[in-house]
Amino acid sequence: KLGFEFPSDTLEVLEREDITLVVAIRDLWERGRCEIIGSGYVQQIFPLIPAEVNARNLSLGSQGYQRLFGRQPRTAYLHEQTYASGLLRLYQEQGYQHLVADWDNTAAGQGDPARYRYRPQWVLGQDGTRMTVVWNSCIAFQKFQRYLSGEIDLEVYLDYLGSHYSEKEVRAFPLYGN
Repeated sequence: KLGFEFPSDTLEVLEREDITLVVAIRDLWERGRCEIIGSGYVQQIFPLIPAEVNARNLSLGSQGYQRLFGRQPRTAYLHEQTYASGLLRLYQEQGYQHLVADWDNTAAGQGDPARYRYRPQWVLGQDGTRMTVVWNSCIAFQKFQRYLSGEIDLEVYLDYLGSHYSEKEVRAFPLYGN
């Protein structure tokens, strides 16, 4: 199923502009047709901001999700795809169980085996906090944008996506995560 990330402030704008869209999203989520990915009240680069401000941002975001959807997302999109090990506790305190993070830059610095990118992994915080990580791909979303803008044709884009398919194992791969 598709996951859609919305900061709560974006949802508030949507609510003012077209409440039917918010209602439709809520209905799809309730029926299991999509998943809402949380990200707090606004997008900000968490490692550059004091922890108490980040905690407040996540708390306000949770209040917005509760008000508009009647529940809290279980998965959070790592703001600006910028990780710091002290953040996990803040996300967990708001009820998040999973985090979406960029594989391409993480793997470049870690040297993780390529097969790890297709299934959730664990990330360990500085205080021992653990969360599952679902991998995003900055390369995948850039390829999609290049296809949409006409820089690459559909065949090239589909070949790229096909390169991540395996008949031997179940894999998950993000189509777009920006």
